[in-house]
This record gives sequence, C-alpha cells and structure tokens, in this order.
Amino acid sequence: MEKVAFAKQFPGLLRDWTEAQGKRIVSVVPLADRPGQVILFDDRTFLVAGLIDLSPADLLNGLFAAAAPLQQWYPDAFAHLIELRERDEALTQQARVEKIASAIRHNAGLPGLKEAVARALKDLSSTSERKD
Repeated sequence: MEKVAFAKQFPGLLRDWTEAQGKRIVSVVPLADRPGQVILFDDRTFLVAGLIDLSPADLLNGLFAAAAPLQQWYPDAFAHLIELRERDEALTQQARVEKIASAIRHNAGLPGLKEAVARALKDLSSTSERKD
C-alpha cells in the first residue's frame, strides 16, 4: 500500500487532461500489456492516459514504462519507488513462503506428506546443484 500511495503522489503526475491544457508534449510512451500511454510534457510533468479507470497497477505500470525520463527528472523519487517495489516483492515472496509452510503444518497429519515434502526438497536441491 505504501508503494501505491507514493505512486499517486509521484512528482510531476497530472491527474487529468485539464491539467495538461497548454502544455507541450515531448514524448509518448506506450504502457506494457495494457492499452494506454504515458504522455510526457516539456515542463517535466506527465499523464498516464488512455484508460477509462486508472487503477493503482496501471499507474505503477505507467511510471515504470516511462522510467528513463522520470529517473532523469525525479531521481530521488524514482529511486524511492524502486525501493518500495523491491520491498513489496520481498514481502510478497515472504508471504508465499509462510503460506506454503502453514499449509504443510496444517496438513502434517496426512499420511505420506512428510515423505513427499522431503522428496520434493531433495529434488529441488539436486536440481539446483546441477545448475551451479
């Protein structure tokens, strides 16, 4: 949530087209995997456009689609956004691990589960050793 709140307050972000009136467009960057684009203006403002309802995911997608100019224009803010994304990814990974561990603990009484988990871990271990 902190990442989304920060993205919504990102320096230079315009909320709608009325704020862009009279500005000169310098670049248009398409969004990846979605219709829409990031419109970059000569005064270092920008607008994520072309979407009827801009979700937090769309906003973040727009910020990262326009990474090159935004990193130049707002280096501290963009570095902070990257930190937030990395923290969010780490928390997501930790939550997945905890969910799997909880499922194993919750089902520990199932016949053969411990052996199946041990085999799976052994298989993963031998696979990673071959890659190294």
